[in-house]
Amino acid sequence: MPDERSSANRIGFAIRAIDRLQPRASHRAHRLRFGYRPDLARRLPEVQARRCLEIIFAALAEAGAAPKDVVRTRMFLTDPADADAVGRAHGAAFGEVRPAATMLVIRGMLDPRWKVEIEADAVID
Repeated sequence: MPDERSSANRIGFAIRAIDRLQPRASHRAHRLRFGYRPDLARRLPEVQARRCLEIIFAALAEAGAAPKDVVRTRMFLTDPADADAVGRAHGAAFGEVRPAATMLVIRGMLDPRWKVEIEADAVID
């Protein structure tokens, strides 16, 4: 499986983009990196969601931000039965932050092992 950066280059998307019109806004899309943790491909959607959130929080820290700076998230699931599990992971990760959030069920992802993808928008002071 190609790594995330080669996929980004091949398909033409940004792993993280700073909005040039609003330089304080950071947009980051996240999906699991199975090359890094192949065991997650076989585990519960809640575990996959927690891993997505770990990646988000690491990216925030790299940008000098924190979970409190997240203003919106989008959760993409391939199975509606996973909504409660993914919601638990999201709620545990964000606690009192409570960003605006959308959860969508989609037909599938490019890699059928992916069950969850989470995107987060943060406003960085």
